[in-house]
Amino acid sequence: MNNLTKAIALSVVLPSATFAFVASAQEYTYVDTASNLRVEEANGPMQAIAQAEDIHPRSGVVEGRLDANTTSDGETYLYINTEGELRSTVSTDPMIVINTAEDIHPRSGVVEA
Repeated sequence: MNNLTKAIALSVVLPSATFAFVASAQEYTYVDTASNLRVEEANGPMQAIAQAEDIHPRSGVVEGRLDANTTSDGETYLYINTEGELRSTVSTDPMIVINTAEDIHPRSGVVEA
């Protein structure tokens, strides 16, 4: 194979490989240090954590875009469960969430969404 043939073959293969890499990116939601929900696009949860700007030290990531809404019954609070997933619940007090959430990870904190 001569150099021209190699260059043509390479130019055909690289764009499709790049497209496959970009197409696999997902959105991940996390909590920042100001207790805001933010979204990061990444190819996996570990990459999302690594590149998430101003991520809270106790925040994980959850695949998809989450919306946290305040209701008349209290505030929405986020915590990490024993499976490492971000969960939300509504309560009038964060200590109630810490003390009553059945699946909260022992090292998880609670942040207001």
